[in-house]
Amino acid sequence: MHTFVVIFVVISLISIIKVTVFRTKEDAFILIAGQGAQVTSDVQSGVKQALSDESFDLNGDGKSYYDIQYIMLSQNDKDITSQMDAEVESVNAMKLTALFSTGNYVLQIVDEKMAEVIIYEGLAAKAESFEGKNYISDNGYVKIPVSETKLKDVFGVQADKYFIIPRGKDALSSGNDKKAGNYENSIKVLDNLLN
Repeated sequence: MHTFVVIFVVISLISIIKVTVFRTKEDAFILIAGQGAQVTSDVQSGVKQALSDESFDLNGDGKSYYDIQYIMLSQNDKDITSQMDAEVESVNAMKLTALFSTGNYVLQIVDEKMAEVIIYEGLAAKAESFEGKNYISDNGYVKIPVSETKLKDVFGVQADKYFIIPRGKDALSSGNDKKAGNYENSIKVLDNLLN
């Protein structure tokens, strides 16, 4: 019995150390969300592939790794045809709210409907907050068409219907160095996507 307990403790310790110390750290976090213009989950893997270039390795660990969350909501109630659809929709909506609240997902790639929500909720950066950067904006908020970035081929025909909208820096907790570093890295990603 003691041998099994020791083996279990050792395996648990190895797992914890592997997850906390040796796991690949994210260079940045990206949210892809749409409602009016649907894209497939292949876009998520396509964005990861596009960011696999070494120029996107921002934390210097030799790996370009991004946490990319992908959520598509139904366009209207008619699209929800079953109880299962309704449950999936509810889970996706809750997940989206949770992702917004973390503040980690500085780069938000969204369609027009979702852009309206993000701007209304105060989750979009104002163009005036980026000194020396001439980002494309709409009514004072940074709203860059994906068709103007290196991701246009990934989104294909939907590239002109999706926009990159960074969060405002004020969404960060003051004095939180990790979130501040994540914000700066995310803006570097945006700049790389535009060059």
